[in-house]
Formats: sequence, structure tokens, C-alpha cells
Amino acid sequence: MTEISIVMSCYNGERWLSEAIKSVLLQTFQDWELVIIDDGSQDGSADMISDFASLDRRIIPIAKQNTGLPDSLNCGIARAQGEWIARLDADDLCEPNRLAVQLSAVKSNPELVFLGSGLIHVDEDNREVARYPYPGTHRLLLHGMLSSGRFPAHSSAFIRAKTLREIGGYRTRFLRAQDLDLWLRLSVVGKLGAVPDFLVRHRLHEGQVSHWKGGRPRIIYSK
Repeated sequence: MTEISIVMSCYNGERWLSEAIKSVLLQTFQDWELVIIDDGSQDGSADMISDFASLDRRIIPIAKQNTGLPDSLNCGIARAQGEWIARLDADDLCEPNRLAVQLSAVKSNPELVFLGSGLIHVDEDNREVARYPYPGTHRLLLHGMLSSGRFPAHSSAFIRAKTLREIGGYRTRFLRAQDLDLWLRLSVVGKLGAVPDFLVRHRLHEGQVSHWKGGRPRIIYSK
């Protein structure tokens, strides 16, 4: 058993994948496993994942046919052994203290089932573009989600695994805004929170899911 399972889904993500994995390897907290689901990639992602897994037994590769992000994440959650699930997209990066800070925060507040963090937007060369903090309390986070669709990034999510499974994980019919749907369902059964630290770097590039069809599908699913 391990305390934290990082769950990452990858589809044709070899351009950024190595950096994402290395950001996990560099964590100051080391009692983790990294479950990486290759969602039927057609590039070199599967080979890259296998190479990393051969070097570190904490990296757990899962290969499957392409079924989309929610189903892939559910596969990873089913395999995960940790008490907490930390999300990370294959094109994003963790700051070195991410896992340590979030684990300390949830241990000091047993009511939390979800914890986000501040977000750093970076460009394709990892140069900082902007920073986005989020409110730390359940009430203010929920208000932001319902009133303006503003909520912590998917890659910053730190979720109690038992609760996540109890509510059924991700709903696969949500092709976009799966994170918002999940955060709202978690808010019914426990408390949401966020730390002020900027723990995740979210990479801005044309190939990311949120830019698909100009981002319009995500906006529609968020309503």
C-alpha cells in the first residue's frame, strides 16, 4: 500500500510526457505510485511509458484501446492502491513539493475529500504566463463553480480514493468538463478545499483538450 496514487491518462502525448513523469520523480514526498494509462496512442507514448516503468517500479503502466479520458481515468482509479488520488495530465507539471503540501493539508482536515491548489499557466517552453489562486474554503469554491465555472485545475486535484469510488468515479458520458462534474458530486458527500500554494504548471498549447473546437464543447458541458 502507498499513500498517494498519481493517475495520468495519455493519448499521443509523447511531446510532453517525459517532462510530466520527471516532475513526479522529483517530488520531495516519495511514497507514491504513478499509474499511467496509455489510451491507444499512435505515437511513441506507450514505449516511453514502458521505458520509465522499467527504471522505477513505482510507475504502473496500463495499455488499452482508445476510449477517451473519463474511461481511462476510471481504469487508473480501479488499479490505484493509494489512499489519495492525485491527478496529473500528461502535458502538465508538478512543482517538487506538490504531494507533500497536499498530503499535509488533507491530514490536518479529515473532512476534506477534495483538495486543489493554485495554478501556474506556462507556455510550450515552460515559461510562466500567469498565476491563478483559488479560494480555500468549501463555500467559496462551490460558489465559484456554480456562479462562474471557476474551479481548481484538473491536474491539481487531490481526492480521497474511497470517496471517489463510492460516487462512481468519472461519468463517461461527459466528453468535456468531467472535472467540474466530479468536483460538484464530491461536494455533496464531503468538503472541498484548496491550498494557496502554486503547485501545478498547466501547459498552454494548441493540441490540448480544452482547445478542441475552440473550447466551445467544454463551455457547453460546464453549463
